Amino acid sequence: MRFVLLIGGFLFDQPYTSRVELFRRYRDLILKLSGRHKFCIVTGGGSLARESIKLLDSFGVRPTIKDEIGIMVTVLNASILTYILQPKAVYIDLSRLDDVIHHIESGRIVVTGGFSPGQSTDAVAALLSELIGAEILIKATDVDGLYSTDPRIDKSAVKIDNISVDELIRLLSKQNFSPGTYEAFDLVAAKILKRSGIPCRIVDGRNVENVLYAIEGKEVGTLIFSSGLKGGQACGGERFR
Repeated sequence: MRFVLLIGGFLFDQPYTSRVELFRRYRDLILKLSGRHKFCIVTGGGSLARESIKLLDSFGVRPTIKDEIGIMVTVLNASILTYILQPKAVYIDLSRLDDVIHHIESGRIVVTGGFSPGQSTDAVAALLSELIGAEILIKATDVDGLYSTDPRIDKSAVKIDNISVDELIRLLSKQNFSPGTYEAFDLVAAKILKRSGIPCRIVDGRNVENVLYAIEGKEVGTLIFSSGLKGGQACGGERFR
């Protein structure tokens, strides 16, 4: 099976002891999966990206520059994860698309972060999914699925178990986002999923088993499915969050 795993910045935001343990669990699962699957990993930026962007915002720095700083943090996180997954993983800058294909086909785990200003790591993960012919994109975050609003702030937020990519695009088109803010899913990423027909499952990545459940096709988190498919028929199952 081919898939892309997007790991949000929550992984890098845990208290030290918890972070080490969570990294261990991800390392063990990822190395186990690498023996049976071909996949890429994209990392988010987490609190370091958000706080850096907030600082720049205080000085009136333009959004493009704030995006660039967020990207730098995601690249840092991707580099950290790559070293933890040695010797199986390799960090690839997405300007080298041929290298991605080469390493995937040779059995390596490709790890990367952000790439272009105005484009979230959701979009990077969607592009990689299309590039490698992934059967599913899995987004591991710090909430248990897609919500109508940020559930960490809005107690009335409603969880969405299944949603078509067309409906998701309609919902996202009505919202405005800026670098470092909460975003349920990236509009550019949703449009890429629509054209490629690749489903996405959003899961609570604080429980590593949820990633495995998504790969196994179990009903966990939220499934974003192609309009021509019903939720049960779909396969498999930030901004710098």
